[in-house]
Amino acid sequence: MIKQLSSLSLSVVLLAGAAIVAFILIATRSTPSPQTNGEKSIIVELAPLQPQTADVIIEAFGVARAANEASLQAQVAARIEAVHPSLRIGGIIPAGEPAIRLEKADFEAAVAAAEAAVARAQSNLALEQGRRKVAEREAELIGDAAPDLEIDRALALREPQLADARAALRQAESDLKTARLSLQRTDITFPFDALVLNETADVGDFAAVGASLGAVADVAAFWLEVEVPQSTLQRLRSLERAQGGNAAAQAFPSGAPSTDASSSGNVTGQTFRHAEVISLSGSVSDQSRLGVALLAVTDPLARLPENADAPVILLGSYVDVEINAGEVADVYPTPIAALRENDQVAVRAADGRLAIRSVEVIHRQSSNALVRGAFEPEDELVVSRLANAIPGTLLQTAEEADRNRSQEEDEGDDDEQRVSDRRAALETPLRVAHGAAADAVTSIIRFASASSNTVVANTNDFHRCAETSGNPEHPNRANETKPCDTIGGSVGHAAGRVAARLSQVWQG
Repeated sequence: MIKQLSSLSLSVVLLAGAAIVAFILIATRSTPSPQTNGEKSIIVELAPLQPQTADVIIEAFGVARAANEASLQAQVAARIEAVHPSLRIGGIIPAGEPAIRLEKADFEAAVAAAEAAVARAQSNLALEQGRRKVAEREAELIGDAAPDLEIDRALALREPQLADARAALRQAESDLKTARLSLQRTDITFPFDALVLNETADVGDFAAVGASLGAVADVAAFWLEVEVPQSTLQRLRSLERAQGGNAAAQAFPSGAPSTDASSSGNVTGQTFRHAEVISLSGSVSDQSRLGVALLAVTDPLARLPENADAPVILLGSYVDVEINAGEVADVYPTPIAALRENDQVAVRAADGRLAIRSVEVIHRQSSNALVRGAFEPEDELVVSRLANAIPGTLLQTAEEADRNRSQEEDEGDDDEQRVSDRRAALETPLRVAHGAAADAVTSIIRFASASSNTVVANTNDFHRCAETSGNPEHPNRANETKPCDTIGGSVGHAAGRVAARLSQVWQG
């Protein structure tokens, strides 16, 4: 009977403990957050796809040349008397100011001699005109006295002598004009503001006629020689005929800063100069198969007040040029990085997955291209480069990924809070269940004590063994093994293990 009671008591304790554990596990289970099917997505950068009218910008490369370049030469032979202070490389000599001044003494003397010759010729002409009048009077008298006399009237009136005197005066006046012109040419000037490119003139040197003393260029305008493909030449010619004018352009000098400081210290964003296409070549190079477009830039050295904050274009410098070649309608501006092989682009379709679309490239530039294609209304252009991406792959942006991650973290925090609330709510029922299990075992042992005093004594062993078995850190646990060999002790030992398991479940 004792063994039957012991087995019965142990079964009751174990069943009670199992029921409590199951109750706790069910009550405190967390509600699983909805999860995906494990499909991975690719983080990409997207851009909207909207058809629009865009400018066709032709990007090219050119060199700045002088629109008007002149040689510094003497037209009369003389020694150099003085040079302009700005006659040095990079200097600018204002229009009309002498760049070089030659000695004038010889030429001033020549002018004086020519003036005297003119005065003498004028005097001779006046004398001859007086003689003519006398000859006319004499001819009249002879005619009255001898009407039948035949005479040469032209000779009689001194017409040859008069013509010679007039020619002599004209010659003298011409010599005076030449002398004055030679004197004027002792000052070497230019009709434009001249940028000195090079010079070899020094005071005291003899300047021979036609000898080069340097070179200058007009600073009013420079030309940009830009090499372009044949297709660009054709497009620019068509635009010129359609508009009845020249195409506009922007010139970006090499090495120009991204921002320029104005005279007032303010920073401006102008990094280019306005230009205009003024001429298109009628041939292409045999080697490069490129033609030349000639562009004009006014005030390239930014000397005028309105260009004070503009970049400077230097002669011989390299210039990046963007020519506006008109507009095209119904195109999609697309970054070059998004353009794939065989004129294809990647898009995110309406279902959020990768799709490939074929396009027609209308115009290609360094940073983007103008394309046409059969896009769907919900398509979004994939700007990021995709290596070995398979159509149908799930795509999302970094912002979408962060938003989804934050949502999952919020749902996880809500689950933990619900579990904590349920545990707090079950604290009291758990304690009641634990006490009820112990009371049930005690009642069984006491019932058995009616037939055996030994069993009654074992009720104390039950409580002692239950306490030590349920607490691994109990100080008397190592010394309480013998009482647990009794019936009450055995049942208490089992109850203690159940209680310990309940505590583990309760704590985590």
